[in-house]
Amino acid sequence: VTQASSSAAFELHKAQLLRAIHELPHRLSSVFERRPMLAAVLICTCKSGAADLVTQVVIERNDKIDERRSLVFLSFGGFYQGFFQYLLWNVVFERVWPGASLRANLSKLAATNLISDPVFFFPTFYILKEALTGSCNDPWMTVATALGRYRQNCVTDWMAGWMVWVPGHYVTYFLLPVHLRVPWVAVASFAYICILSYLRGRDEETR
Repeated sequence: VTQASSSAAFELHKAQLLRAIHELPHRLSSVFERRPMLAAVLICTCKSGAADLVTQVVIERNDKIDERRSLVFLSFGGFYQGFFQYLLWNVVFERVWPGASLRANLSKLAATNLISDPVFFFPTFYILKEALTGSCNDPWMTVATALGRYRQNCVTDWMAGWMVWVPGHYVTYFLLPVHLRVPWVAVASFAYICILSYLRGRDEETR
C-alpha cells in the first residue's frame, strides 16, 4: 500500500510539473503582454550583463572582471535595447508601417537593419562606452572620440550585425506578436552581444 501510494504521489507530482512546464510559455507571454516595456528593460539588462560576463570569464578567461565594462553592457542593455528599441519597434514603426502585411514587415525589417542599427544602435553603444570607461571629462570630446572609433569600425560592425539580424528580424516582424519582439531579440541576441563584447568591449589598447 505504501509503495502504491508513493508511486501515485510521484505520478501526481510528475503530472503537475509537466503541466507547469507546458503552461510556462503562455504565462510568460501573458506577463510580457501586461507589462511589455518593463519586461523588455529587465530582460535586456540581465541578458547584456550576462553575455558580457560570459565573454570575460569563459571566452577571454580574464582573471578579474572589468566592472566598468560590465556597467557599459548593463546600461546599454537596459536603456537602449530594452527601453529605446521597445519604443522604436513597437510604437514608432507600428505607426509608420502599421499592420502585418508583406510590405509593412519588409519595411520594418529594412529600417531596423539599415537605419536603426547604423544610426542609433552602434553610436549609442560607442558613446556610452566612452562616457563610462574613458578618461575625458568634456562631453563633446567624449562624443567625438566615440564616433571616431565607430567610423573606424563601422563596416565590420554592420556586417557582423546583418549576418545575425537580417534573418533574426525576419522572425521579429513576420512571426511574433508585438509584445514578444523585444524578449525574443533579447534571447536571440545573447551570442551577438558576446561577439560585440569580445570585439568592442575591451579597451582599444588591449586588442
